[in-house]
Amino acid sequence: MSPREPDPLVEPRTPHLGLFPPLVRRLDVDDDPRLWDAVLGSVLREIEARWKAEAPSVRRVHVGLFKVPRWLRPNQRRWTVDGPGFAAPETYTNHPDQNARWGLWLLRSKNDTDWSCRDTGEPGRRKKGEFVLRLSVPGHSMRHRQAAVAGEWRPTTPWLGAKETEGGFVWYGFRRTDDAWVLTGHEESTSRE
Repeated sequence: MSPREPDPLVEPRTPHLGLFPPLVRRLDVDDDPRLWDAVLGSVLREIEARWKAEAPSVRRVHVGLFKVPRWLRPNQRRWTVDGPGFAAPETYTNHPDQNARWGLWLLRSKNDTDWSCRDTGEPGRRKKGEFVLRLSVPGHSMRHRQAAVAGEWRPTTPWLGAKETEGGFVWYGFRRTDDAWVLTGHEESTSRE
């Protein structure tokens, strides 16, 4: 297999995407790779930092990335964070597989030094100490100046101390500057509201 030619739009400005070629190949022309890189960088850094500090008993984390083709905004609802806020992202987490154009899975075990990328379906039955985060990332990001990314943890958020039956939800708000996407809002909860 010959090495992949560097894409000037993706590398070197988006270092996280360079680690996951299957993700880069799935992006459409109107998907801004810088948003995907910002999502990956923000989420994976948060997981790694909090995993070590707050949840050392976690053995494995699966992160599913789902591209949602439409910006859902029922009844003009807003997620009020960071000034004017964002289009309410809670609908992205209802059924990411049903709304998503495609999905891709990243995996990291406690003793691994980096994340691995799997181009297959959702992980099978979880074992004790395994957690799954499903992220819904809006498509067509070249057309927009902001993006709300929603995530759902199963069986629960590892660091909120919630019961396994409660689940866990996380939201990330990104705004586009001239040359990058910046994380400007973040919230997590054990309920969708």
